[in-house]
Amino acid sequence: RHTAKGPVSKSVRLGFSPPSSYRREIRAADGTLERLIVSDGKIERSYDPSRKIVREGEVADPLYKRLGPDEELERLEENYETSVVFGPDVAGRPTWLLELRPRAEGRARRRLWVDRKNGLVIKSESYRLDETIASVMRFDRLTLGKSEAAVDLRIPAPAGVRMVERLEPDYLALEEARSVSGMEARVPSWLPPGYAFESLDVIRRGRNAVLHSRFSDGVEVLSLFQCPPR
Repeated sequence: RHTAKGPVSKSVRLGFSPPSSYRREIRAADGTLERLIVSDGKIERSYDPSRKIVREGEVADPLYKRLGPDEELERLEENYETSVVFGPDVAGRPTWLLELRPRAEGRARRRLWVDRKNGLVIKSESYRLDETIASVMRFDRLTLGKSEAAVDLRIPAPAGVRMVERLEPDYLALEEARSVSGMEARVPSWLPPGYAFESLDVIRRGRNAVLHSRFSDGVEVLSLFQCPPR
């Protein structure tokens, strides 16, 4: 990410075993482990070394998203002009270069490099309104194919680490909010052009609840957190 104070970089090492096991190691530029996330497709555990906490909970089921792939594509086409050309190799793999230019003013463009063989986004760039670059993601190395060993789902457990239960993220409709949380979900009177309600879920905080609503334009997602009085 390119910030006012200069660039900030992180590295991610991702291991995946079909059908749904993965391991993500997120490290700072100096190699320090910042987060470790493992999942077997049913239970996900996230280890935060700085706080000595492991959060454990069920994995969100994408089949219950309120917007399906066709609806997301329709929203993308409404909000962005797209172009596709042959792109340069990234991590030694040929790519398609996909450019997304917003149709509405006051929105920034994005570029995606997509692996021609499997559709994986292996590089992306997002820009600011003045056309300076805001952030870059890219694969340096990519190995695909069968592996002799399954992904390691173990999490180191140094002394003092606490286990915390994390609720399963849900995909609820607006009208379901009151029955689940006791609160009426509010939709902002103004949203940036092209954004529409996608889904919401309920975050428990002791005996209270917080509503997490998501709004999407087909590419970007905005989150709105609604708290009860007091």
